[in-house]
Amino acid sequence: MKALDLALRESLTPLASRAAAVGIDIVATRQAVLSLVKDNPRLAQCTTRSICEAVAKAVYLGLDLAPAAQEAYLTPRKSRAVLVPDYRGLLKLAYQNPRVACVESRVVCLRDDFTLDFGDPMGRIVRHRPYLKPLDDNEVNPAIGAYAIVWWKDCSQPLVEWMTKEQIEANAERGGNSEDDSPWQTDWAQMARKTVLKRLLNYVPLGKSVSEQLRAESEGEEGEPQQSSESEEPVAAVTLVDEYMASITSAAPEGIDAVIAAIRQDDRLDHREKTELFNAATARKREMTRQR
Repeated sequence: MKALDLALRESLTPLASRAAAVGIDIVATRQAVLSLVKDNPRLAQCTTRSICEAVAKAVYLGLDLAPAAQEAYLTPRKSRAVLVPDYRGLLKLAYQNPRVACVESRVVCLRDDFTLDFGDPMGRIVRHRPYLKPLDDNEVNPAIGAYAIVWWKDCSQPLVEWMTKEQIEANAERGGNSEDDSPWQTDWAQMARKTVLKRLLNYVPLGKSVSEQLRAESEGEEGEPQQSSESEEPVAAVTLVDEYMASITSAAPEGIDAVIAAIRQDDRLDHREKTELFNAATARKREMTRQR
């Protein structure tokens, strides 16, 4: 444990200024991680390097690893510790985009009054009224899927993502979450809401480091080891144009219009940048239309 404490001190010291900027207490974070590793035998078997890398990533993203915060946690995958943003952490990351007004994620059950219309020009894509009547002993109201919505401050058309129960559970299996004590076994609804929210956030410009983290975790990947804890410098150098280009490339057919609207209304972009991004986005939209 002393060796891990020393390694954490060395890896987090260069991140002191970043931690202060995002409101993270490095000392409290280090103590929380040491306590987590002490209480979790499987986490204690992970390499020291992977633990330090995961903690450094949490600090860079501004996610609190203290259990009470419920923003993120470390999970063992084979011999490596991996950072996993929790539901509150995903919301925190989403609101880093100044255009985001509200974020919501819900589970849909069989008896609910639910419709989904991605083609509604008025933006009324989701209609959801939960079934609230008490169930008899022989009645069931099983989950059939989940959806997530991002409402914009400057656009009436929300961004919506929907996943069936089968898609959600397939995602869980790819992540190796089949243990009896897994949150998927104890709190399926919360994990389903988190899964569809993660997929939706792939279409929201949040910065390259955040997008890569969400994509790797949602696909159940372990990722490549980082070179050092100072790797935040190249990440921070990613431009706003890079973020929008990544969003254009990864956007789904129902999400590309929201990306185009964001480009048009983002005053941080100059005329040349807007023109370049708008042309790339519309070309991507035409390509997806031809593939339908």
